[in-house]
Amino acid sequence: MTLATNLATILATKLASPVLTYPRTDKEFILDTDASNEGIGAVLSQKIRNEECVIAYFSKSLGKPERNYCVTRKELLAIVKSIEHFHHYLYGRKFLLRTDHASLRWLLNFREPEGQIARWIQRLQEYDFEIQHRKGTSHGNADALSRRPCKESCKHCTNAEKKFGMETDISVKALTTEDAWSSSEVQKAQLEDSAIRPILERKLNSEDRPSWQEIAPESPATKRYWALWDSLHLKDGVYIVSGRVTMEALVAGN
Repeated sequence: MTLATNLATILATKLASPVLTYPRTDKEFILDTDASNEGIGAVLSQKIRNEECVIAYFSKSLGKPERNYCVTRKELLAIVKSIEHFHHYLYGRKFLLRTDHASLRWLLNFREPEGQIARWIQRLQEYDFEIQHRKGTSHGNADALSRRPCKESCKHCTNAEKKFGMETDISVKALTTEDAWSSSEVQKAQLEDSAIRPILERKLNSEDRPSWQEIAPESPATKRYWALWDSLHLKDGVYIVSGRVTMEALVAGN
C-alpha cells in the first residue's frame, strides 16, 4: 500500500464521521488517563451504540518538580488533574476510570496515606468511580496525549503563563455550527430536565434554599444544583450559573 493510499484512507476515516461527539446524560462516562516523563493526558468518552465515542481530550505539561515524581505518583497526578479538568462532566455521577498502572487500584484504598498522596486521595473521594486496569497496548489514546505537550521552552505557553498567571494545557471538545437555541427553547428544556427541575421549581417559589432533608431523596445531579443555589440567577427567562446556561437535557438533546 502506497503512502498516498494510506493518507487517503486516514482522511476518509476522519471525514466519514465526527471525531468528537456530544455527551449523553443517559450513558456512563469513561475516563482514560496516562502519564509520561513530559506530561499527562486523558480522554473522556462514552459507549454509544456499542462504540466508544470521544467527548473531549485533555493534555498538560509537567513542571520540573513533577518530572521528578516516581511513575506511580505521576500516574496518580494524571488521574487527579484529569478528573478536576472534567469536573463538570463527572461530579455527581458514577464513571469508569481506566489506567495502565495496576498499582493505582490498591493505592486509592491505601489505609494510611501521608502528605501529598493523602491530599490527592481525599480529593478523589468526592467522586464516584470504578477504577479499572488496562494494558498499555490497549491504552494508546491517553498515552499519546501524555506525550503531546509543548516543550518547556515553547514561547506561546511561556507568554500565556506570564500574561495570565495560568497553567497551560490542551483541551479539545466538540464544536457546533448549528443555530443557537432561543431563550424560550432553553427555558422549556430546563423545565423538562429531571435533574434541575426540582431546584428551579423551588427557586421560583422562594429565595430560601430548601433544607437538605427536602432534597435528600433527589438524584446526585439535583443535589449538585442544590449546592449551587446561591449562584443560580434568572436571565431572559433562563437560569444560569456564572454566566453559563445550566442544564443537562440541552446537551443530551443534541
